[in-house]
Amino acid sequence: MDKQDLIQLINELSSGLFSVNVEMIDNQLASLQSYYKDQLPPFLSANQQDHMSKKLEMLPKQREIVYYKDSLFMHYMAFPFDENQLVVLGPYIVQEMTEDLSEQILQENDLPISYAAAFYTYYMETLPICPNTNILFFTKTMVKHLLKAETDPLVHYHHLENMDEKFTEDNEQKDYAASIMPLLEKRYELSNQLFLEVSFGNTAKATQLYFTLKEHLKVIKRIQNPLRNQKNLSFVHNTHLRIAAEKASVHPIYLDSISNHYAIQIESSTSVSELDQLGVEMIEKYCQLVKKYSLKYFSPTIRKTINYIHVHLSDELTLDELAQYSNVSTSYLSRVFNKEVGESIPNYINRIRADKAAEMLQFSKLTVQEIGEYVGFYDLNYFTKVFKKYYQMPPIQYQKEHSYL
Repeated sequence: MDKQDLIQLINELSSGLFSVNVEMIDNQLASLQSYYKDQLPPFLSANQQDHMSKKLEMLPKQREIVYYKDSLFMHYMAFPFDENQLVVLGPYIVQEMTEDLSEQILQENDLPISYAAAFYTYYMETLPICPNTNILFFTKTMVKHLLKAETDPLVHYHHLENMDEKFTEDNEQKDYAASIMPLLEKRYELSNQLFLEVSFGNTAKATQLYFTLKEHLKVIKRIQNPLRNQKNLSFVHNTHLRIAAEKASVHPIYLDSISNHYAIQIESSTSVSELDQLGVEMIEKYCQLVKKYSLKYFSPTIRKTINYIHVHLSDELTLDELAQYSNVSTSYLSRVFNKEVGESIPNYINRIRADKAAEMLQFSKLTVQEIGEYVGFYDLNYFTKVFKKYYQMPPIQYQKEHSYL
């Protein structure tokens, strides 16, 4: 395998699994320091960036991996392809950035707390989240295959300590920081507004905010590959939309296949414009789920009952079973369910099963029979009858006309 094939393979695999950037650079400390410096937040001064990059003092040797972690929560993996080339995976973060964590990191590095909103937004919109155990296993496997070795390569951990000096920003950096900070803070504000609108199922307003946010993103420094940039942003967008829908009490049973489907769509996209269109489509789909399946307006008893139905959709659900689980009488559950949901429990179960089947017919490669059984219809004729009631066509026709696969 030559180096171009290797990098293409690592890029495809790492992007599909983690959406982590992969680069091949000269196997020299200066090249690694330069690459690292380019990834640092743009509101750091030039002196701060130089100071931090010089803390990188270790290159991986042949047959080993170096895992780098800096004081700004950025992580990297690197290993030599040969004597002249170095493969670098990153930067990435290992857990979701929070406002409290961003303030803590700024304090530890003696950076202004006023940077907190910008720091939080920049990281959430720039760096993918990847557990170290996952990416380390992936990197070890790639190195083993590259070296045709039977044992795992050695791993060295290189922690870049906190900033230990204060710096005076030059005028150019001050001007840049002054211009970028309000934009990042506005980005943070607009992001919160967008996901709030999604949690209420407001497609029009959420879409409007999405295009406004895109304008704000144009001036923020990213990694050099525009398509990779947009894919990373799209992965974050997908994750945030899912979280917004979850906050609206949409059950994960409806979110899993949708979010997985869009993750695949994002990675297979070949242009920025295609990803832009996908961003709008995702907003529409998640808002539809909120409007259709949000449980936030139901009482605790009905919410508990509906959640049980969703989780046990393939089981033979009975009124006695549901009442026992919700710790109420069957008559009380039937009466309150009809009042709050607007339909009887048997009708609700059939409708939810049909809706889940419709979703799977769009996004799954399972047969109609298998999908019917998955959602609790073990008689194909009855499945067809119920599905036609809600979708005006048999499931096999729906699959042919609406499948994304």
